[in-house]
Amino acid sequence: MSLANGLYTITSLSHNLKIGRHPIEDRSLLPKRVMAMEPSDDALCSSIAPWTIEESGGETYTMRTAGGTAGDVDGRLYAHLMMEEQAEKWRIERCPQAGECCFVVTKPDRSVCWTVPSDGETNQVELRPLDPAHPPTQVFRIEPVSDL
Repeated sequence: MSLANGLYTITSLSHNLKIGRHPIEDRSLLPKRVMAMEPSDDALCSSIAPWTIEESGGETYTMRTAGGTAGDVDGRLYAHLMMEEQAEKWRIERCPQAGECCFVVTKPDRSVCWTVPSDGETNQVELRPLDPAHPPTQVFRIEPVSDL
């Protein structure tokens, strides 16, 4: 079963972190970091833009947040504002053993997936090899905005 095109929130299964662009960024048109943010900061999390997810064929999706399309830059997730050619297509695969609305987001070849760092040194979403055990750092709740 695939996701319908629409607006979604993305939250990590690990620590319930909200995924999106930080509301405070520089004003350049350079790619913006996609962050995992603590839900305890209500002011910060309430200003995180929802994700637009659109099927792009071949079981892949284009994912956008706050005007930027998600893409890989040196193993980290960024939102590209200008360089659409650097944006990625993503596979969004259900992870039913983790619960309802739970997914793993990978590159089309499944070589790497979105991962919330567990080292505590950064809160930027990283791209790491897919672990077949699907640890919570690689599983995300993707929920339609209308259901919230």
